Parts: sequence; structure tokens; C-alpha cells
Amino acid sequence: MNYLLSVGSNLCNRINFIHNAVKELVNFGKIDCISTIYETKPWGFTGENQQEDYLNLCLLIQSNLAPSEFIITCQEIEKKLGRIRTIPWASRTIDIDIILIDDKIIDLPNLVVPHPRMHLRNFVLVPASEICGSKYHPLFKKTLYELKQQSKDTSQVHFYGKLILNNLE
Repeated sequence: MNYLLSVGSNLCNRINFIHNAVKELVNFGKIDCISTIYETKPWGFTGENQQEDYLNLCLLIQSNLAPSEFIITCQEIEKKLGRIRTIPWASRTIDIDIILIDDKIIDLPNLVVPHPRMHLRNFVLVPASEICGSKYHPLFKKTLYELKQQSKDTSQVHFYGKLILNNLE
């Protein structure tokens, strides 16, 4: 199966957490493509609740794991890297979201694909469009590039850099 993932961090050494998450993901599949890293303001928080900025990227990975196994694997990687689930959208060491799985539509208690808010978030649409902009959203029947162009999200997504891929395997 082909998984499109969004990986982000806004605590401590953000780039280190992202790098370590990608290193862990390699154990469960073959990474085909990784986007540029982008920096964004936290989504959903303003004022006195303001958090540190996020670093985000998207990647495409082929894995033999079933979706129900892959989501558990992603959550185990998050836990290994210090993710503590508290309130929604809270600061985190690492966040690994499954955005798309091939052209599948999945609705399980712990996994909804396509990600139900992906089309509302530039921090997902920009890096996803970079690496697979012609991929269709199975519900909206639009490409990721089209969704990015039509996004009503006004948050800025800034180029940060590229992930150094040495020693991933």
C-alpha cells in the first residue's frame, strides 16, 4: 500500500524529531519521496495559547502493513519519540498523520482516510502537492494541487529546508 503521511514537530529540537520519525518509518516500508520541510504557525491556536512554530513535511511510503496496523505503528513511533497525547492540537514532539492510502476510503474508530481536515490545512496541502500534486482525493475528486489552489486557509507556509537523508537505512 502507498501511504501519504504528514510529519510535524513543534517542541525542542524539531528537525531532530522529524529525522528520527523518518528513520523509524523506514523500518516499516520503503520511502519513495520526501517533501521540503516547511515552517508554519500552529493551527488553531492564537493569543496567550500561542505555541512554538511547527516544522512539517509530507512523505510517500510503500508498506506491506494493513492500514489498521500502520496507524498503530505510527502511534508507537510517536510514543517512542516522546509524544504525549493530551488536548487536541497541543504542542508535540512529533505528529505522524496518515493523509491518504492509495485511493482508499477508510472509516475506523482510530483511522479516517482521507484525513478529514487535510483540505483545510496549508501545512499539509503545500508539501503534499510538492510530492504528489496530481494525486486525486478519493472523496472530493480533485487533485491535491487543486485542493491547495482552492484552500481557504490563510496561514503562511514558509520554506525551511530539506531533510538530510544520510543514514536513514
